[in-house]
Amino acid sequence: MTNQQMAPKILILTLTFLAFVLRLWHVGGMPPGWRDDELINSLVISQHVLDGQWALYYADASGHEALYHVLNAVMLGLFGANWAGIRLLSVFLGTLTVPLTWLLGRKLFNGTVGLLAAAGLAFSFWSLMYSRIGLRHILMPLLTLLTFYFFWRALKRRSTNHRPPITDYGLAALFMGLGFYTYFASRGVPLILLAFTVYLALVDWPLFRRKWRGIGLMFGVTAVLALPLFLTLQQQPESEARVAELAVPLVEARNGNFEPLQRHIIATLVMAHADGDDEWLYNIPHRPVFGPIAAIFFWAGVAIAAWYTLKGIVLRIAYCVLRKN
Repeated sequence: MTNQQMAPKILILTLTFLAFVLRLWHVGGMPPGWRDDELINSLVISQHVLDGQWALYYADASGHEALYHVLNAVMLGLFGANWAGIRLLSVFLGTLTVPLTWLLGRKLFNGTVGLLAAAGLAFSFWSLMYSRIGLRHILMPLLTLLTFYFFWRALKRRSTNHRPPITDYGLAALFMGLGFYTYFASRGVPLILLAFTVYLALVDWPLFRRKWRGIGLMFGVTAVLALPLFLTLQQQPESEARVAELAVPLVEARNGNFEPLQRHIIATLVMAHADGDDEWLYNIPHRPVFGPIAAIFFWAGVAIAAWYTLKGIVLRIAYCVLRKN
Protein backbone atom coordinates (compact mmCIF):
# COMPACT_ATOMS: atom_id res chain seq x y z
CA MET A 1 0.00 0.00 0.00
CA THR A 2 1.48 3.35 -1.08
CA ASN A 3 1.82 6.43 1.12
CA GLN A 4 -0.92 8.10 -0.94
CA GLN A 5 -3.29 5.24 -0.15
CA MET A 6 -2.31 5.18 3.52
CA ALA A 7 -2.71 8.92 4.15
CA PRO A 8 -6.56 9.03 4.22
CA LYS A 9 -6.70 6.01 6.54
CA ILE A 10 -4.19 7.58 8.92
CA LEU A 11 -6.15 10.84 8.86
CA ILE A 12 -9.48 9.17 9.65
CA LEU A 13 -7.91 7.11 12.44
CA THR A 14 -6.45 10.32 13.88
CA LEU A 15 -9.81 12.10 13.60
CA THR A 16 -11.57 9.18 15.26
CA PHE A 17 -9.07 9.16 18.13
CA LEU A 18 -9.45 12.92 18.63
CA ALA A 19 -13.25 12.55 18.53
CA PHE A 20 -13.06 9.85 21.19
CA VAL A 21 -10.84 11.97 23.45
CA LEU A 22 -13.15 14.99 23.12
CA ARG A 23 -16.18 12.89 23.97
CA LEU A 24 -14.54 11.06 26.86
CA TRP A 25 -12.63 13.90 28.55
CA HIS A 26 -14.28 14.80 31.86
CA VAL A 27 -17.55 13.20 30.68
CA GLY A 28 -18.62 12.63 34.29
CA GLY A 29 -18.68 16.38 34.98
CA MET A 30 -19.52 17.97 31.63
CA PRO A 31 -22.43 18.53 31.25
CA PRO A 32 -22.56 19.06 35.02
CA GLY A 33 -24.88 17.04 37.21
CA TRP A 34 -27.58 14.60 36.17
CA ARG A 35 -30.69 15.47 34.22
CA ASP A 36 -33.93 13.64 34.95
CA ASP A 37 -34.06 12.18 31.42
CA GLU A 38 -30.68 10.50 31.89
CA LEU A 39 -31.64 9.04 35.25
CA ILE A 40 -35.01 7.77 34.00
CA ASN A 41 -33.33 6.23 30.93
CA SER A 42 -30.72 4.34 32.92
CA LEU A 43 -32.11 3.79 36.40
CA VAL A 44 -35.69 3.01 35.39
CA ILE A 45 -35.98 1.80 31.78
CA SER A 46 -32.58 0.12 31.36
CA GLN A 47 -33.05 -1.35 34.83
CA HIS A 48 -36.07 -3.24 33.46
CA VAL A 49 -33.66 -5.13 31.18
CA LEU A 50 -31.35 -5.94 34.08
CA ASP A 51 -34.36 -7.16 36.04
CA GLY A 52 -35.28 -9.53 33.22
CA GLN A 53 -38.33 -7.54 32.08
CA TRP A 54 -37.63 -7.85 28.36
CA ALA A 55 -39.86 -5.93 25.94
CA LEU A 56 -39.76 -4.36 22.49
CA TYR A 57 -41.18 -1.12 23.87
CA TYR A 58 -41.33 0.35 27.36
CA ALA A 59 -44.20 2.67 28.28
CA ASP A 60 -42.10 4.60 30.85
CA ALA A 61 -41.32 8.29 30.25
CA SER A 62 -43.88 8.71 27.43
CA GLY A 63 -42.63 5.59 25.63
CA HIS A 64 -39.19 4.23 24.76
CA GLU A 65 -38.00 1.74 22.15
CA ALA A 66 -35.84 -1.02 23.63
CA LEU A 67 -32.57 -1.26 21.65
CA TYR A 68 -30.60 1.52 23.33
CA HIS A 69 -31.70 0.34 26.75
CA VAL A 70 -30.51 -3.20 26.09
CA LEU A 71 -27.06 -1.84 25.22
CA ASN A 72 -27.16 0.55 28.17
CA ALA A 73 -28.07 -2.31 30.50
CA VAL A 74 -24.83 -4.04 29.48
CA MET A 75 -22.87 -0.92 30.45
CA LEU A 76 -24.73 -0.63 33.75
CA GLY A 77 -24.03 -4.28 34.47
CA LEU A 78 -20.32 -3.76 33.80
CA PHE A 79 -19.74 -0.39 35.49
CA GLY A 80 -22.72 0.25 37.76
CA ALA A 81 -24.92 3.34 38.08
CA ASN A 82 -22.18 5.94 37.66
CA TRP A 83 -20.89 8.17 34.86
CA ALA A 84 -19.30 5.23 33.04
CA GLY A 85 -22.39 3.06 33.21
CA ILE A 86 -24.72 5.87 32.14
CA ARG A 87 -22.67 7.93 29.66
CA LEU A 88 -19.87 5.75 28.27
CA LEU A 89 -22.16 4.04 25.74
CA SER A 90 -22.95 7.43 24.19
CA VAL A 91 -19.22 8.19 23.99
CA PHE A 92 -18.61 5.02 21.96
CA LEU A 93 -21.66 5.48 19.72
CA GLY A 94 -20.86 9.12 19.02
CA THR A 95 -17.25 8.28 18.21
CA LEU A 96 -18.25 5.56 15.74
CA THR A 97 -20.29 8.03 13.69
CA VAL A 98 -17.06 9.81 12.68
CA PRO A 99 -15.50 6.96 10.61
CA LEU A 100 -18.96 6.03 9.33
CA THR A 101 -19.43 9.58 8.04
CA TRP A 102 -16.10 9.25 6.25
CA LEU A 103 -17.18 5.95 4.67
CA LEU A 104 -20.51 7.38 3.49
CA GLY A 105 -18.97 10.62 2.21
CA ARG A 106 -16.33 8.66 0.31
CA LYS A 107 -18.99 6.40 -1.19
CA LEU A 108 -21.29 9.28 -2.17
CA PHE A 109 -18.61 11.67 -3.45
CA ASN A 110 -14.90 11.09 -2.80
CA GLY A 111 -12.35 10.68 -0.02
CA THR A 112 -11.78 14.41 0.45
CA VAL A 113 -15.49 15.08 0.99
CA GLY A 114 -15.64 12.14 3.39
CA LEU A 115 -12.72 13.46 5.45
CA LEU A 116 -14.12 17.00 5.58
CA ALA A 117 -17.54 15.71 6.67
CA ALA A 118 -15.97 13.45 9.31
CA ALA A 119 -13.85 16.32 10.63
CA GLY A 120 -16.91 18.55 10.82
CA LEU A 121 -18.80 15.91 12.78
CA ALA A 122 -15.86 15.11 15.07
CA PHE A 123 -15.83 18.70 16.34
CA SER A 124 -19.54 19.44 15.93
CA PHE A 125 -21.15 20.87 19.04
CA TRP A 126 -24.34 18.81 18.81
CA SER A 127 -22.46 15.57 18.19
CA LEU A 128 -20.25 16.35 21.18
CA MET A 129 -23.27 17.25 23.30
CA TYR A 130 -25.22 14.08 22.58
CA SER A 131 -22.10 11.93 22.90
CA ARG A 132 -21.67 13.10 26.49
CA ILE A 133 -25.16 12.40 27.86
CA GLY A 134 -26.88 9.07 28.40
CA LEU A 135 -29.80 9.39 25.98
CA ARG A 136 -30.92 7.11 23.15
CA HIS A 137 -30.80 9.80 20.44
CA ILE A 138 -27.09 9.19 19.78
CA LEU A 139 -27.75 5.68 18.41
CA MET A 140 -29.96 6.97 15.59
CA PRO A 141 -27.20 8.72 13.53
CA LEU A 142 -25.05 5.57 13.65
CA LEU A 143 -27.85 3.33 12.33
CA THR A 144 -28.89 5.93 9.74
CA LEU A 145 -25.33 6.24 8.43
CA LEU A 146 -25.08 2.45 8.10
CA THR A 147 -28.45 2.33 6.32
CA PHE A 148 -27.47 4.99 3.77
CA TYR A 149 -24.00 3.49 3.25
CA PHE A 150 -25.23 0.01 2.35
CA PHE A 151 -28.14 1.40 0.31
CA TRP A 152 -25.80 3.52 -1.78
CA ARG A 153 -23.29 0.68 -2.13
CA ALA A 154 -26.08 -1.56 -3.44
CA LEU A 155 -27.25 1.15 -5.81
CA LYS A 156 -23.80 1.62 -7.33
CA ARG A 157 -22.74 -2.03 -7.42
CA ARG A 158 -23.06 -3.83 -10.74
CA SER A 159 -25.74 -6.50 -10.73
CA THR A 160 -25.17 -9.85 -12.43
CA ASN A 161 -27.98 -11.44 -14.46
CA HIS A 162 -30.34 -8.72 -13.17
CA ARG A 163 -29.94 -10.06 -9.65
CA PRO A 164 -29.55 -7.32 -7.02
CA PRO A 165 -26.67 -7.30 -4.52
CA ILE A 166 -28.78 -8.99 -1.84
CA THR A 167 -26.27 -8.59 0.99
CA ASP A 168 -26.06 -4.79 0.69
CA TYR A 169 -29.83 -4.32 0.44
CA GLY A 170 -30.28 -6.76 3.31
CA LEU A 171 -27.82 -4.88 5.53
CA ALA A 172 -29.49 -1.57 4.68
CA ALA A 173 -32.82 -3.12 5.68
CA LEU A 174 -31.33 -4.55 8.88
CA PHE A 175 -30.00 -1.22 10.11
CA MET A 176 -33.12 0.66 8.98
CA GLY A 177 -35.22 -1.90 10.84
CA LEU A 178 -33.10 -1.58 13.98
CA GLY A 179 -33.70 2.16 13.83
CA PHE A 180 -37.38 1.56 14.57
CA TYR A 181 -36.33 0.03 17.90
CA THR A 182 -34.14 3.03 18.79
CA TYR A 183 -35.98 6.33 18.54
CA PHE A 184 -39.28 7.60 17.14
CA ALA A 185 -37.59 9.86 14.54
CA SER A 186 -36.06 6.79 12.87
CA ARG A 187 -39.48 6.05 11.41
CA GLY A 188 -38.81 8.88 8.98
CA VAL A 189 -35.71 7.23 7.47
CA PRO A 190 -37.72 4.93 5.12
CA LEU A 191 -39.62 8.01 3.92
CA ILE A 192 -36.31 9.65 2.93
CA LEU A 193 -35.26 6.59 0.93
CA LEU A 194 -38.75 6.27 -0.56
CA ALA A 195 -38.62 9.90 -1.72
CA PHE A 196 -35.18 9.26 -3.23
CA THR A 197 -36.52 6.17 -5.01
CA VAL A 198 -39.32 8.23 -6.58
CA TYR A 199 -36.73 10.83 -7.61
CA LEU A 200 -34.55 8.08 -9.10
CA ALA A 201 -37.48 6.77 -11.14
CA LEU A 202 -38.06 10.28 -12.51
CA VAL A 203 -34.49 11.25 -13.40
CA ASP A 204 -32.74 7.93 -14.11
CA TRP A 205 -35.27 5.38 -15.29
CA PRO A 206 -32.68 2.88 -16.65
CA LEU A 207 -30.95 2.72 -13.25
CA PHE A 208 -34.29 2.43 -11.47
CA ARG A 209 -35.30 -0.48 -13.73
CA ARG A 210 -32.11 -2.31 -12.82
CA LYS A 211 -32.44 -1.67 -9.10
CA TRP A 212 -36.15 -1.70 -8.26
CA ARG A 213 -36.18 -5.35 -7.20
CA GLY A 214 -33.42 -4.82 -4.66
CA ILE A 215 -34.99 -1.61 -3.39
CA GLY A 216 -38.33 -3.37 -3.04
CA LEU A 217 -36.63 -6.21 -1.18
CA MET A 218 -35.02 -3.69 1.19
CA PHE A 219 -38.34 -2.04 2.03
CA GLY A 220 -40.02 -5.42 2.41
CA VAL A 221 -37.41 -6.74 4.85
CA THR A 222 -37.56 -3.47 6.79
CA ALA A 223 -41.34 -3.81 7.10
CA VAL A 224 -40.99 -7.37 8.38
CA LEU A 225 -38.40 -6.29 10.95
CA ALA A 226 -40.54 -3.37 12.13
CA LEU A 227 -43.77 -5.37 12.27
CA PRO A 228 -43.30 -6.78 15.82
CA LEU A 229 -42.88 -3.25 17.17
CA PHE A 230 -46.04 -1.97 15.50
CA LEU A 231 -48.01 -4.99 16.67
CA THR A 232 -46.80 -4.28 20.20
CA LEU A 233 -47.81 -0.62 19.92
CA GLN A 234 -51.21 -1.59 18.56
CA GLN A 235 -51.83 -3.61 21.71
CA GLN A 236 -50.85 -0.71 23.98
CA PRO A 237 -51.52 2.53 22.06
CA GLU A 238 -51.51 4.58 25.25
CA SER A 239 -47.78 3.90 25.63
CA GLU A 240 -46.94 6.23 22.74
CA ALA A 241 -47.78 9.36 24.70
CA ARG A 242 -44.73 11.08 23.20
CA VAL A 243 -46.31 10.93 19.74
CA ALA A 244 -49.39 12.72 21.04
CA GLU A 245 -47.17 15.37 22.65
CA LEU A 246 -45.28 16.02 19.41
CA ALA A 247 -48.36 15.92 17.19
CA VAL A 248 -50.06 18.94 18.79
CA PRO A 249 -49.20 21.35 15.89
CA LEU A 250 -50.58 18.86 13.34
CA VAL A 251 -53.71 18.25 15.38
CA GLU A 252 -54.26 22.00 15.68
CA ALA A 253 -53.72 22.45 11.93
CA ARG A 254 -56.28 19.73 11.22
CA ASN A 255 -58.72 21.69 13.40
CA GLY A 256 -58.06 24.86 11.41
CA ASN A 257 -55.49 26.51 13.70
CA PHE A 258 -52.25 26.75 11.68
CA GLU A 259 -50.42 29.11 14.05
CA PRO A 260 -48.60 26.39 16.09
CA LEU A 261 -47.50 24.60 12.91
CA GLN A 262 -46.31 27.85 11.36
CA ARG A 263 -44.36 28.67 14.52
CA HIS A 264 -42.65 25.27 14.50
CA ILE A 265 -41.75 25.54 10.79
CA ILE A 266 -40.17 28.96 11.31
CA ALA A 267 -38.27 27.74 14.39
CA THR A 268 -36.92 24.79 12.39
CA LEU A 269 -35.81 26.99 9.48
CA VAL A 270 -33.98 29.55 11.64
CA MET A 271 -32.29 27.06 13.99
CA ALA A 272 -29.50 26.45 11.45
CA HIS A 273 -28.27 30.04 11.49
CA ALA A 274 -30.16 32.30 13.92
CA ASP A 275 -31.81 30.77 16.99
CA GLY A 276 -31.43 27.24 18.37
CA ASP A 277 -33.14 25.17 21.03
CA ASP A 278 -33.57 26.94 24.37
CA GLU A 279 -33.46 23.66 26.36
CA TRP A 280 -30.06 23.34 28.04
CA LEU A 281 -30.20 19.55 28.02
CA TYR A 282 -29.83 19.64 24.24
CA ASN A 283 -28.03 22.90 23.60
CA ILE A 284 -26.47 26.06 24.96
CA PRO A 285 -29.79 27.95 25.06
CA HIS A 286 -30.59 29.64 21.73
CA ARG A 287 -27.24 28.66 20.15
CA PRO A 288 -27.85 28.01 16.41
CA VAL A 289 -26.65 24.77 14.87
CA PHE A 290 -24.00 26.51 12.75
CA GLY A 291 -21.84 29.59 13.10
CA PRO A 292 -22.15 32.37 10.47
CA ILE A 293 -19.68 30.88 7.96
CA ALA A 294 -20.90 27.29 8.30
CA ALA A 295 -24.51 28.49 8.00
CA ILE A 296 -23.70 30.13 4.65
CA PHE A 297 -22.24 26.85 3.37
CA PHE A 298 -25.23 24.94 4.74
CA TRP A 299 -27.85 27.04 2.99
CA ALA A 300 -25.74 27.15 -0.18
CA GLY A 301 -25.71 23.35 -0.09
CA VAL A 302 -29.49 23.25 0.37
CA ALA A 303 -29.94 25.62 -2.59
CA ILE A 304 -27.59 23.61 -4.83
CA ALA A 305 -29.30 20.33 -3.89
CA ALA A 306 -32.73 21.84 -4.58
CA TRP A 307 -31.53 23.19 -7.94
CA TYR A 308 -30.15 19.86 -9.13
CA THR A 309 -33.22 17.99 -7.88
CA LEU A 310 -35.70 20.27 -9.64
CA LYS A 311 -33.49 20.44 -12.74
CA GLY A 312 -33.42 16.65 -13.01
CA ILE A 313 -37.18 16.34 -12.59
CA VAL A 314 -37.96 19.14 -15.08
CA LEU A 315 -35.59 17.70 -17.69
CA ARG A 316 -37.12 14.25 -17.29
CA ILE A 317 -40.67 15.59 -17.66
CA ALA A 318 -39.63 17.65 -20.70
CA TYR A 319 -37.99 14.59 -22.26
CA CYS A 320 -41.13 12.49 -21.75
CA VAL A 321 -43.37 15.22 -23.22
CA LEU A 322 -41.14 15.72 -26.28
CA ARG A 323 -40.83 11.99 -26.83
CA LYS A 324 -44.61 11.59 -26.65
CA ASN A 325 -45.08 14.34 -29.23
